[in-house]
Amino acid sequence: MSEPPFTGPHTPLITVSSEDPGYATDTGLEMIFHEASHLLVDNVQTALETSAQRQARKLPDLFWHFLLFYTAGHLVRERLGPGYVPYAERPANTIFFGRFAAYLPILERAWQAYLDGRVDLEPAIDAVVASF
Repeated sequence: MSEPPFTGPHTPLITVSSEDPGYATDTGLEMIFHEASHLLVDNVQTALETSAQRQARKLPDLFWHFLLFYTAGHLVRERLGPGYVPYAERPANTIFFGRFAAYLPILERAWQAYLDGRVDLEPAIDAVVASF
């Protein structure tokens, strides 16, 4: 995937179901943000892989997607208020549950600091990777 701006025959199209009841109300905003973020996640994905190599750690497959879910959900909650529960953290959606439950505390501890502006991207990435 290339970096924005995207042009030519590979200009992206973002789609989100208007019929999925799970995307009703404010969740639709989060899902549009989540899907659009797929276009921008390459740099973070590369940074995660580079940090993992440097630290001799193995990241779980598709961990970047869990980070994307977390980021979209928490940035939307920041805008909508503390009563908003991010899509991935709702038990019915089973994203941070089962074998993936351990990812949520890692993101809350290591990644949230970046989202809050308390640490820069590279130290946050390194802290996330060091958790594995």
